[in-house]
Amino acid sequence: MTYKKWEYDLKCLLQGYPKKEVDELTRYYAEIYGDKKDAGFSDEDILIEFGTPEECAEKFRAENASPADEEKKRFEFKLPPADKLIKLALLTVFVYVPLAAVTLSAIMGIAAFSIGGAGITLGGVASVILSFVHLISGNGAAVFLSMLGLGIAAMGIGTIIAIAFFYITKYAVGSAYKIVIRLYEKIKEGVVAK
Repeated sequence: MTYKKWEYDLKCLLQGYPKKEVDELTRYYAEIYGDKKDAGFSDEDILIEFGTPEECAEKFRAENASPADEEKKRFEFKLPPADKLIKLALLTVFVYVPLAAVTLSAIMGIAAFSIGGAGITLGGVASVILSFVHLISGNGAAVFLSMLGLGIAAMGIGTIIAIAFFYITKYAVGSAYKIVIRLYEKIKEGVVAK
């Protein structure tokens, strides 16, 4: 076998790998081949030292993952051992699902306060508008002032409640999201907390 045939066979065996890496490998062997040829070695001796194209390709594959292997690893999900799967199932049924239900209920309750605060604010706006209607219709200044005062107080209290509980809800949702991501990562790694 000639060096050119050896090099051609090696390139064929490494199809699918990045061309740059295969070219670097063949350039490496070509330099060694040239040096040994200049030193008086025969093609047969040089190629025996290199090994077969199959052996060189296998060595290259062991040191470099193919693009297909990398893609496969990206989407690979390794199942944990059976004992961890059973533990995960029990934790899911008796801890994660009830915890998720309680957390979701709490977040919805907090959000309801925010919505209620917005409703109080709108009620206050309506009360202010109605106070002017009462004033125009001749119900007196006392009714006007009492409704105006109640309306302004309701708008202020409602706005404070709505904004405060909006931010509390936002924080609760963000925290719950972070916890879910951490649990997912632990499950993905096959590591379940005791």
